[in-house]
This record gives sequence, C-alpha cells and structure tokens, in this order.
Amino acid sequence: MTELAVGEQVAVDPSLHCGECYQCKRARGNLCENWNAIGVTRPGGAAEFALAPVANCFRLPEGVNVADAALIEPLSCAVRGFDVLPRRLADHYLIYGAGTMGLMMMELAKRAGAASVSMVDINPARLETARLLGCSAAVTSADELVAPRGWDVVVDCTGVEAAITDGLGRVGKGGTFLQFGVASYGARAVIEPYKIYNQEITITGSMAVLHSFDRAGELWAGGLLDAEVFVSHHYPLDDYAKAMGQFREGVGRKIVIEP
Repeated sequence: MTELAVGEQVAVDPSLHCGECYQCKRARGNLCENWNAIGVTRPGGAAEFALAPVANCFRLPEGVNVADAALIEPLSCAVRGFDVLPRRLADHYLIYGAGTMGLMMMELAKRAGAASVSMVDINPARLETARLLGCSAAVTSADELVAPRGWDVVVDCTGVEAAITDGLGRVGKGGTFLQFGVASYGARAVIEPYKIYNQEITITGSMAVLHSFDRAGELWAGGLLDAEVFVSHHYPLDDYAKAMGQFREGVGRKIVIEP
C-alpha cells in the first residue's frame, strides 16, 4: 500500500536510518549508528534508475522542472541547520562560503527575518551571485566589514580551518556559531574557552537531514530559490566525469546530472 502512483514525479531524501538504534529511538536519525545514504553508502543517484523507500519520496507539484528539484536535498540540509539556530528576528548573520550551501543559508536567513546577512568568500564569481541574490555585504575577508559587537549568528559553510577559526572569533556576546560546512577529519580550529564562558557563546553543528526534507520541498515549491541562479550547469549522465571535474575546480554553482 502506498500513497504514490506509477509515473508520479518525486524528489528523494537519500538518508537511510535504521529506526532501531539509540539515536533513532530518540528521534535523532541523522545521527543513526547504522546510518546509510542513497548515492553515498548505497547505490543510487548517478544512474538511469534507482530504488528508494516510499517514505523517502516527496511528491513534486505538477508542472515543475524535475531537474531543478535536485535543489531540494541540499536545501533540506540547510533547513536542518536552521533548526539548531536561535532564529531571532533582526539578528545579524555572517556566513563563510558563498557556494550553493552558503547561498541557501543566506536565503533562509533572509526569510527568517535577519536584519543583515553578510557573505565571505575568496571566489569573486560566488560573491557576485550573493550580491545578485540580495545579501547585505559580500567581501573576501570579514576584516572589510564593520561590526564592533560582532555577529549574532556566524555560519561556516566552507569546512576550511582558517575560515572556521576566523568565524569563531567574530561571534558577538550571546551569539551562536554553526559548523555547517564539512571539514576533513583531521581539521582543527582554535577556540577561546574563557570567551565562550564569559560571553555565553554557543557552538553547535548540523549533520545532514533530519525531518527537514518535506519542509524544504515546500519552501522550494513556494519559490524560495531561483533555480536559474542556483543551477549553473546541466550535464547528461555520460558527462558525469566532466561534471565532477568542474565541481572540483570550483567552477559554477549547483551542477545537475540528468540521466
């Protein structure tokens, strides 16, 4: 028995939770002790056909561009990131990294009522996209910005040690630092324990997707993201290697493979 019919268009949440472990039983499936994901640890994604549990499928509204719906999965990660943030009205945000994920976090911050959203990236093309989407400032270094009280929310979307350490030092009193970017296992960042204590700074992380895929789908269907801006390239499946090479070079924004 299923709510889906043959031929319906869907977007797929790749997360596979066991539902039985300590974390799953506490509604923290993204921390599942037996975590798997379609296209990561299980086959799927870069193929003409793939299997997915019906529970992982989000029915797409009629008339949408199915290829653009590839934005829902990364957006669901960003929505999860916002679930762990305070989300106060008129907060000031500083986001490191103006790639796909950083830009999505920026759009969510604006939707959440941010007073300002400043973007930091060393790639001029990405900063130009951030300006196009309406950020408050787009710079190559936070030193170019004036914020004597620091920022209420600082988000790292790079996973780069230097950016993380710099961002930790930019959090204002009572503020929050979110580690959203995926750092290497061996990455290390410098913190100031006394400052964290004395200024009541919160440092938190966000892992993948947790009860956020359907909400991301609704936001996407409601026009939160401009697909023409976020998706810079489309490639057929036969050009998968070419697309991966372009991704590694940091060229473009979201790259979509169309089987």
